[in-house]
Amino acid sequence: MSEFDVAIAQCAAGLALKMAVLHYMTLRTRFQTGNFTSGRQGLLKEDTEILAPVLFTLKLFFCAYGPVLSTVERWTGCIRNANENEPYFMILALAFARSGLTIPSWAPTATYLYLAGRIAHAFV
Repeated sequence: MSEFDVAIAQCAAGLALKMAVLHYMTLRTRFQTGNFTSGRQGLLKEDTEILAPVLFTLKLFFCAYGPVLSTVERWTGCIRNANENEPYFMILALAFARSGLTIPSWAPTATYLYLAGRIAHAFV
């Protein structure tokens, strides 16, 4: 396994972890603000209310107490952006790794820089 293959695997793991944190933060913010809307045209009963014991339990589970760090729209926008961009990078990186072409020495560094940029883009 080449250094570039390891960089691709670590980048994929980092991006997956970032996506899990983004989903967690979305849920935490939803429970803090009470904003359960899904973006559908019509509101359903589930979009506006949750039973109090269930809500309390979920708030405890997701540590949804303390300051609200951002809005639900911001977190869902970050998730949407990641879904639209990161798979294409991974497909291109894997295709390049398997193409049989000579891998430049800077390719692993560029992969790590992409990961760092995506994390900074989501959380800064």
